[in-house]
Amino acid sequence: MKFKNIWEFPKFGETVLLEYPSSTLPYRELVELITWGKENKIPVVVDDVLDTLYVYKTHLELAGIDTKILDEVKVIKTGGRLEVGNVIKRFRVSDIMSLIQEFEANYEALLSEMEHAIVPVLGIERLFLLADSKIEVLALVNMLTRYAGSRRRTAFYFTNVDVLKNSVPYVVPLLEELATTVLQIHKKGEEIIPKVEKSISEEVKV
Repeated sequence: MKFKNIWEFPKFGETVLLEYPSSTLPYRELVELITWGKENKIPVVVDDVLDTLYVYKTHLELAGIDTKILDEVKVIKTGGRLEVGNVIKRFRVSDIMSLIQEFEANYEALLSEMEHAIVPVLGIERLFLLADSKIEVLALVNMLTRYAGSRRRTAFYFTNVDVLKNSVPYVVPLLEELATTVLQIHKKGEEIIPKVEKSISEEVKV
């Protein structure tokens, strides 16, 4: 399955875990997902965790790819200071439990004006690095679980699994259990190859 077909099969309410290694950064795939949303008239809201979107934009610029689409997209900014896109909400990351409380109090209202939305989440692994205990790690996972199944959105968690496996390895299977689709990407030469590791869609071969 090629990436241009990947974005079509998740249903609204699904949680897609897009796993990538540190040896690559799926900035082209992010642009492709945003473009697909625009072409299908589905609002896209990027959740930018700790300036990860800025890293994606920098890589795109160095690769000679137009970044205008990132400058126009709506962004929820979770921590960080480097602004990219049309920021519609900021969440401070002073500590994990305070962040979770603020997020749960405000997040649903941000999407309430949209019937459906595509939500790429960039850098979620960085939040787990800030957690001081297993209690905070599980609180983060529970927060993600709360929004799983929300028909207002399809969430795509772009996740560096190398970071998690070397810091909090037990988080990876927890996220894979939560996700309805697990999509792994690997680099072969200059080509990025997707593999569907898990899917609830019958038409998708795993």
